[in-house]
Amino acid sequence: MSAAQPPTPRVQRVTLAVREPARELLGAAADLARDLQAQLAALFVEDLSLLRVAALPATREIGRVSGVARAFDLADLERMLRWQAQQLHEQLASAAQAASLPWSFEVRRGDLLEQVLELLAPEQAVVLGRRAGAGRARTEERSRVSVVLDSAHGDLGALHVALRVARGGSVSVLLTGPQADLLALRVRVEREIGSLSAGGKIELTTQQPQALLARSGLALRGRALILSGGFVRSDPQTLKALIEATRGLLILVG
Repeated sequence: MSAAQPPTPRVQRVTLAVREPARELLGAAADLARDLQAQLAALFVEDLSLLRVAALPATREIGRVSGVARAFDLADLERMLRWQAQQLHEQLASAAQAASLPWSFEVRRGDLLEQVLELLAPEQAVVLGRRAGAGRARTEERSRVSVVLDSAHGDLGALHVALRVARGGSVSVLLTGPQADLLALRVRVEREIGSLSAGGKIELTTQQPQALLARSGLALRGRALILSGGFVRSDPQTLKALIEATRGLLILVG
């Protein structure tokens, strides 16, 4: 008889992590926090690499509309970042009040990926992504919610969040990790989906996650891609690629 699995910790905080205000992503984070009865938080990351470039003496800014170049120094960038942080702070307060959610706001300076990895904990979900939608993807692709679970860790918190985000729609579950553990994880996932009366598709794979995601197009076309924290911590380079490639929601759990 296999040992009993420990219960999955309840997500207590949903944090939006961004480098600029993103109202659509904030709305998605607020919806998720409300569904999970969790605190809503936002982390505004002042991009350290951008700050370093602005500190160079020859840095110039070209206007998007005018095309005119002008000097752009560190003080200009810091003022812009403070303004963006204030925008996000106000949007967060408004969204939390509308949903009757407790909330918190923080500003950090550094690399977005490093800050996100520091945030991850068993009771935490982190929302990333881009303001752009799913592009020219077909309707069924835009509505698809996908979740990647790692058999080396076995936590189902990401699955629970995926089912919440899908709101009764289809959930594509991809299992990756050591072959010896895949069958046990599949059994647990099927049992969990069945107990919640949720539809889903399960695909077993032992491919490298980055190749798997690129081949399936999950990162480019789906409405939401949810990853378990164990998977993310074991392969941060894949996470870095996904942050840049994902057009919908990217949610990291625990």
